[in-house]
Order: sequence, then C-alpha cells, then structure tokens
Amino acid sequence: MKKIIALISIFIIFTISSKACTTAVISGKYTKDGKPMLFKNRDTWALDNSMKYFNLKPYSFIGLINSNDPNGNSIWIGSNETGFAIMNSASYNLNVDDTLTQSGLEGRLMKKALQYCHTINDFQNLLDTLPKPYLLEANFGVIDAQGGAAYFELGNHK
Repeated sequence: MKKIIALISIFIIFTISSKACTTAVISGKYTKDGKPMLFKNRDTWALDNSMKYFNLKPYSFIGLINSNDPNGNSIWIGSNETGFAIMNSASYNLNVDDTLTQSGLEGRLMKKALQYCHTINDFQNLLDTLPKPYLLEANFGVIDAQGGAAYFELGNHK
C-alpha cells in the first residue's frame, strides 16, 4: 500500500507542473486487495465534465463525459458492470510521418468497449475487428475483474 501511495503522490506532483494527461495502470501485485487500478489525470479543453450511467446491453456502465455531450457519445474513462474499465491518454508520436488526419474517436471506442467487453482479451478482439486505418493516436489503459491490467498503444495501423 505504501508503494501505491508513493506512486500516486509522484503522479500528483507531476501533474501539477505538467500540461499533459497522466495515466497509470497499477498491477494488483501492488494493491492491498490484489485488484488492479487505473489512474488518470485528465488534461482537456472540456473543463465541464459529468458522470453518466448507461443502461445498455450486453453491459451497463458508468463513464465520464464532456458536459456539452449530454447523450454521452464519447466516454473518457469508465467501468462496466463486469469490472472491465478503460481510460485513454492522447499520444502524439504513434503516427509520425503519417498524413492521415486523426478523428478524435477515442471516446467512441471506449464507449463501445465498455458496452461490449468483459476482459482485456475482449478488448484486444474488439481492436482486431476494427477497420484500418484506425484514425486514432492514443494509449488505452484497461483492467478487468479477473486481475488483468494492460496498456494498448493504438496508432493508425497497429
């Protein structure tokens, strides 16, 4: 537990002096209850945010939305009823020399993942079914109730 507190303290200090999103996926090996955790400091132009509950099938979920998106078309961090959770951090170095324009659809991908994914493997399978180029440039932190914890870097082609 002391390691987790120290790690979160370092992230808080870093984010106070930083302009970028800060994220962490913490393995259950370092938590008292053995469950993984996500940490996200959101750096965004959208200062007004809300939590919204989605009663969808197959999985209901709660997610952070921009308040000017009352329908919740995009989710910026969330967790579903199965214990699957996802977050993102924009990246600016995954599509170097690529001329394709980014779409900003990370939030829509996360909404889809929360509705349909139960495990990290489900998320990997979801990514495998998406058409390429992805038109995304982001890192996604994912945890599940089975204790899985992972980061995915997603550029246009891989």
